[in-house]
Amino acid sequence: LRRRRRAAHAMAATRALAPLLLLLAALALRAASVLACAPPNAKDVTIGESTYVCLVVNNERFTLAQPRADHYMRFTVEKTYELNRQEVGCKQDLYHVETLGVRSAFRKRYCNTEGFYFPILTAIVAVENGKVSNVTWDDGCYFTEKNFPTNLQECKPNAYGFESVESLGTVPPPAEGEDTALTSMACNTESKTFCDLQVYVAWTGTDSNGNYFGSSGRRFSVFENYALQPEYPAMRLFLNDDRPSVF
Repeated sequence: LRRRRRAAHAMAATRALAPLLLLLAALALRAASVLACAPPNAKDVTIGESTYVCLVVNNERFTLAQPRADHYMRFTVEKTYELNRQEVGCKQDLYHVETLGVRSAFRKRYCNTEGFYFPILTAIVAVENGKVSNVTWDDGCYFTEKNFPTNLQECKPNAYGFESVESLGTVPPPAEGEDTALTSMACNTESKTFCDLQVYVAWTGTDSNGNYFGSSGRRFSVFENYALQPEYPAMRLFLNDDRPSVF
């Protein structure tokens, strides 16, 4: 009889604690991405040496990469277009980048309910003497061609905060909060992986030895200033490139 009473008390205590346990689990999950990209043994950022970068989805799921600093890197998220195509509906997932405990100033979507897709995003990691100071988005509609049909491509707002899923009215400079978006018509005329999400990462500032990073000088917005390639053809070149998936 005593054993039964103890078991009943234990079950009641477990039920009472269940909401608290669920809350703690949720908080741990939200904190996991920051902890994953700031491990205790992480060193200051040094050109050519391994560092930590995370791509985080909805503050829950994340992928950790260990690229060599200043080597222009890319996350490729497989099947994003297939899982969000117009017939299925956009999941409206929100993405951000974290590195060594610092996260990007705001989040971005891969797609929206209007039927637009943002297949190329770029994060810039700012470093001061090896310490990450901030992460910004190299956004802007530098792939949007002025004379290109709007039923294929448009410049669209793409900036979201961390406390809400609503679009931000203003974003911290130098970010612009807009990106080149492709329509499903544009995506469907290419290969099935053409519109899968690619998130590039580059570094700017100085490393632990005081040397200047060079990868940010190769980001997409820089090429716009020199008109080296027409906007949409340049975008096609990058989207058609064979690339390994890391997510």
